[in-house]
Amino acid sequence: MTGEDDAATRALAVREHATAPAEMKLSDSLRSAARDEFVYVGRNGEVRPAWRYKVGRAVALSTAGGLGLAGIGLCFAVGMPWLSLLYVGALGVVGNAWRHGERLKAAAAMVAAEQLGPAEAELQDLAQARTASKMVRALAWHNLGGVEMRRGNPNTALQHVQRARELLTSTRKHAAGPWPWINRFNEALLLAQVGRLAEARSALEELQAAPEGEYFEILRLNVRLMVAFAADDVSLLPPDLHDWTRLALDTTSAELALTLLGWAHDRRGDEDMSSLLIDQALDRMDDGLFRRLYPKPHAWLTAHRPVP
Repeated sequence: MTGEDDAATRALAVREHATAPAEMKLSDSLRSAARDEFVYVGRNGEVRPAWRYKVGRAVALSTAGGLGLAGIGLCFAVGMPWLSLLYVGALGVVGNAWRHGERLKAAAAMVAAEQLGPAEAELQDLAQARTASKMVRALAWHNLGGVEMRRGNPNTALQHVQRARELLTSTRKHAAGPWPWINRFNEALLLAQVGRLAEARSALEELQAAPEGEYFEILRLNVRLMVAFAADDVSLLPPDLHDWTRLALDTTSAELALTLLGWAHDRRGDEDMSSLLIDQALDRMDDGLFRRLYPKPHAWLTAHRPVP
């Protein structure tokens, strides 16, 4: 498998509220993915059929001796694609590479199960491992950002995500696959959350160059909405939010987008649409987790929760 079909250009994203599943379950689309399922994402943000991941993994194993392991990524989604969990790609020594990938995967399961202490210890070890590739260390730092997000520490999460970006910048573009974009989207979102709006807008300008695959579209939507919400300026958003609203409603794990679209419609005086979006967000979310991840949007949502 070479070129556009090379597994090194692929990534996976797990749906929201996944626990630590004994067996990975794959879905073929964002629309059909259940909360404990994954979708397979290409380097341009396109969602690929699940069989492509399985074939890619088999090819990676069968060709590892001559070509190095093909890259596979796993990304945990909480309101947006977040944690990159697994990457086994062009890492040199086959056994060592595979071991690091399995450790990343195990740490991801611990994060998903809210076992944050053990997950942090494993990820810190991988981030500092001298035998690990830059890609593994980058994704370990990226995942550590996810740990801190779940603890309600966005400033620390931002530091970890930025450290991951430094490593990704020096990683070969082909080997890095979609992760530089995923990482930069997450950084922009965090910058907006902590009030560093000038930097968030600058990052958003850079992200205009990101490919237009459907997976990246939901990331782009989240960042644009968060920047407007943090600035308390609905004029930063397009006049017509119909397409964005449809995208959020059609995406299983879109609590953040639904909440912020509810805010935008409320600010524009469309109370009926705002109420609909609020109801949809509340119906889909884990309230405690969403509060830790996005405290200010959660506070707005709570204040506008429909009265029984």
